[in-house]
Amino acid sequence: MFAEKIRTLVENLSVTAQAATIPVTVSIGVGNVPHSRIHTAKELIVAADKALYRAKRNGRNQVQAEKRADPSRRTFETRIVAVK
Repeated sequence: MFAEKIRTLVENLSVTAQAATIPVTVSIGVGNVPHSRIHTAKELIVAADKALYRAKRNGRNQVQAEKRADPSRRTFETRIVAVK
């Protein structure tokens, strides 16, 4: 998944400030379309935002996707819409 690649790249960054190395991580929420429950851009953003906050609650530095009613119906048209 593209979002996981971004997460890994950020995690492997070496940021130095005032002679100290600072670890950097990112939590990413992903919403997917087409989706039977997402019909508007706002609904897509809400789904990704919920996934983002789930990633933060679960320990941060991870990617979470919106939950689907039918997990067998996944799509390859993934878009990242919320990153904090």
